[in-house]
Amino acid sequence: MLLKDLEDIAGSICDYRVRLRAIGYDIKGLSPMGAAEAQMDRFSDRIKGRGQSWSRVYREFCVFS
Repeated sequence: MLLKDLEDIAGSICDYRVRLRAIGYDIKGLSPMGAAEAQMDRFSDRIKGRGQSWSRVYREFCVFS
């Protein structure tokens, strides 16, 4: 059942870099989605106040950019 479901959505679960390369984009320097998810998880923890804080410089960068 799971394998059938995955086969049905195979185009939705491939690495985004494969899709970009197929349509001609330069993917040099792009990170896998796991890296982006890890960054978003860290960002979420900081937003929600789970014991992490922002440096003063980074806070100012976020506010003024």
